[in-house]
Amino acid sequence: MNVKELCVQTPVARTTFYEYYDNLGTLKAEIEDELIGGILKIAKATAGGSFVEMNLNVFFAQTLDYIKSHWEENYAFLVAQPNLAYIAKWKDAIKYHFRLRFPEKDAVPNHGLIMEVIASAVIGAYTYWMEHPDEVDTQKLADISVQMLSSVEQII
Repeated sequence: MNVKELCVQTPVARTTFYEYYDNLGTLKAEIEDELIGGILKIAKATAGGSFVEMNLNVFFAQTLDYIKSHWEENYAFLVAQPNLAYIAKWKDAIKYHFRLRFPEKDAVPNHGLIMEVIASAVIGAYTYWMEHPDEVDTQKLADISVQMLSSVEQII
């Protein structure tokens, strides 16, 4: 899709589009940052100042609700046209929060690999759910994610 096609589909004049964005890339980056920012807000609020004490069940419940409320954008970036920049930003956010939760584990061999696998698995689970929304029990998705993330301390 190009700017002209987007403006035809969204009844916005191209001149108006270019008043706000340089190109489609800057629009996508803004949407990516807004979506990741929403997840980061949930993490911060759920952590209540301590990522070590964060209630993962509450975090995943609120994250699922957030994804549902931004279904079209997340579906576009995870399923319809996977957006590697968005996925990388989300992985970085997951890794950042694990560094806050387990700061003493940064020096463990293969720490980066383990964090990459976990971040990929979490995003993969959300993507699978979005691809098969009628087949996935979201409570089970949250439970599996919590169990996996809770086991990080034993893995690292």
